Parts: sequence; C-alpha cells; structure tokens
Amino acid sequence: MSEKQETKLVEVTLATSITHAGVPYAAGAKIKVDEPTAKWLADHKYINVTAAAAAKEGAK
Repeated sequence: MSEKQETKLVEVTLATSITHAGVPYAAGAKIKVDEPTAKWLADHKYINVTAAAAAKEGAK
C-alpha cells in the first residue's frame, strides 16, 4: 500500500513579476507554493525572505 505524502504549502511574497503554474503574478503578490518551490524562489531572488523565515530556515 502506498501512502500519499502531504505537501506543506507556504505563503510567499513575490519580489518581482513572475509566471507560476501558467498564471502571471505582479511583484508584491502573495502566492502559496510548496516548500521546495519556496526555497528555489528564494535562492533565485524571486521572493522576499523575512528575517523570521530566514531564522526558521537556519534552525533546520
């Protein structure tokens, strides 16, 4: 039997305009993405990372 793994979504604020899942979003928009996508967006400077989020990431 295969267990479906639950994907945790996080809300991020875009630092620049992007298209995500075929939908265009303006800078400043808030979207929900899974954690690996949020990390990728942060690594590529597409989202604003708050001090609290950075501290949480550093605690892992």
